[in-house]
Amino acid sequence: MKLFDAGRYFLKKCNAKNLSLKTIDNYEYRLKSFVQFLLTNEINEIEDVREDILVEYFNSLKEKGLSPATITGHFTAIRAFFNNLTSASIIFDNPMANLQKPKQPKIIVRSFNQEEVHELLNIFDKNTFLGFRNYTIFSVLFGTGIRLTELLNIQFYDVNMTEDYIRIFGKGAKERLIPMGNSLKRVLSSYLRKRKIYIIENDLSPTPFLFIAKSGKPLTKSGMNMIFSKIKQSKKSWSTRVSTHTWRHTFAKYFLLNGGDLFSLKQILGHEDISTTMIYLDMNIKELILQNNKFNPLENRRWRYF
Repeated sequence: MKLFDAGRYFLKKCNAKNLSLKTIDNYEYRLKSFVQFLLTNEINEIEDVREDILVEYFNSLKEKGLSPATITGHFTAIRAFFNNLTSASIIFDNPMANLQKPKQPKIIVRSFNQEEVHELLNIFDKNTFLGFRNYTIFSVLFGTGIRLTELLNIQFYDVNMTEDYIRIFGKGAKERLIPMGNSLKRVLSSYLRKRKIYIIENDLSPTPFLFIAKSGKPLTKSGMNMIFSKIKQSKKSWSTRVSTHTWRHTFAKYFLLNGGDLFSLKQILGHEDISTTMIYLDMNIKELILQNNKFNPLENRRWRYF
């Protein structure tokens, strides 16, 4: 099969599997780079791609100065491509079968400290609608660990006050239900009341999206960026990047530090593989001391150990 035909077949299969547009676009971008490399090396048929050619390609990416994370992205896309062709019996020998995923440098998970969490949750004027909206947004981020796109896509009927959960649609439009604690429930109840009053008083068109802009239209990524930009300017420096993803890291860290288990965290965060969730187990010395004081058998007097 010709390279372009193989590529088109793979992308059609990805679309049929209902993968997200972002994932499909990433696959397409990386396949174009790979196909161009093959054509430059006078390889036109997918059956002619061998393991040594793949090794040469990945080395070429390294020589271009691409980061390990970017090279891993190319590796993942091409592995998915050949796995798909093999399962469809378009090719019978998978040239990726014996290649190992490139090693990634150790990921340092940075999160807000306790003082910053308190500061960020109290930085807005809660007497105004927009101030209370921002407070609610940060409460949701800290109380659920959801991603930015997930936050912006919440509709008000996704918030189930009766059964105490929020319905989230994550990557690949996969649905998951995230528990809503009493504190978050109280905040959201207040916000929904204020939201309704704000829309009526300003004669705005109703929208099903939970978080709205000043105009009444759904809050966008650029709107969120403006919120974070103002926060960053509120003082000279923060211990880490002020972003939605830092809130996600902070939620995960404190979930584990407070005794939460890894498998529950995996489900709440919407991770496909628990190895992704395990990065939050890497604690600094202060966090280790905190956990040791809570759970060390010699220090813990709540149970008998001799």
